[in-house]
Amino acid sequence: FVPIAAQLSPEAKKGHTVGIVTTGILTGILLSRTFGGVISDSFGWRTMQLTAAVLMLIIAVISRSLLPSLPPLNEGTKYSELLKSLWNLIKQHRSLKLAITTQAFLASTLGAFWSTLAMVIASPPFNETATIAGAFGIAGAAGAIGATVFGKFADAKGPLLAIRIGCLLVTISFSVMWVLNGSLIMLAIGAMTFDLGVMAAF
Repeated sequence: FVPIAAQLSPEAKKGHTVGIVTTGILTGILLSRTFGGVISDSFGWRTMQLTAAVLMLIIAVISRSLLPSLPPLNEGTKYSELLKSLWNLIKQHRSLKLAITTQAFLASTLGAFWSTLAMVIASPPFNETATIAGAFGIAGAAGAIGATVFGKFADAKGPLLAIRIGCLLVTISFSVMWVLNGSLIMLAIGAMTFDLGVMAAF
């Protein structure tokens, strides 16, 4: 969805458009944790997996029907040649190197945090259920939605400052959650700030 949004958007509004689409994707991912926690506690994890499969099939059908058919930008170029061209771009553009490194670290923190959160909340001192763990998706989604302003900010001021602010927010949120690791409230605030930072830097 993000590449299509970038391709269809005017250059002056590309950052804002990509920000909206990316926020929508991440918000859906986070709120699905809330939905999944409730369904799993109520009907079991198998029901949740089946529900997810059906919903993904519906999304696939809708996307196939409604998204425009776009011609390839590099028609006639082999896929292997496109992959090789990435290495040349990395060597030529320092900003691309920085972007790849930054996004790799941000993506790893995003995966590490949300993939282990349920286990942390289910363990002492919290000992909470999957529903409570899923509710943290609401806090994360709030942060992700708030980050839509960074798309316009990147268009106006350039992406570098937005990325720096986002990385700073991620660092602050993890520091707070590490120091105050026994508080569910601080964990929720940290999740919200963390997702705000990730979305700002994306």
